[in-house]
Amino acid sequence: MADYPYATEQERPFGEPQLADIREEWDWVKPGVEEILGEDEFLSLIPEDVFAACKSGAAHLWVTEQGFVITTGMTDTITGERTFMVWLAWAREKRNNVAVQWFTFFEDQAREAGFTKFEVRTRYPKLGSYLQNKLGFEMVTAQYVRQI
Repeated sequence: MADYPYATEQERPFGEPQLADIREEWDWVKPGVEEILGEDEFLSLIPEDVFAACKSGAAHLWVTEQGFVITTGMTDTITGERTFMVWLAWAREKRNNVAVQWFTFFEDQAREAGFTKFEVRTRYPKLGSYLQNKLGFEMVTAQYVRQI
């Protein structure tokens, strides 16, 4: 994932994201997943975990000519509130944040599916700043980890 979005969601030079079958796209999606995982030592996944989540319906793969976005949902066990989450996003060209380019599209998908919150997790401060300042997100928490 790039440090910050190259294009805003209003600039849509590529085709609208399409829901895809992970089995049919895995040959080019897997290297992107490996790249994401290789850049973030705190993600404890392996590519096959992502494949299994998409295959089982726990996550959804969206593809465009520019890259892919994998989304998932979470339900608060206390309130029942549903959160739509961008889990992983990858672009063929660095600095093109596919999830941000298509934010309005994904927000509409989330709303139509009955989600009441939209969540993005990132380790890139510039992307976090962009989400807050341009798209109306709030930073809810920061996570700090230390090995013991």
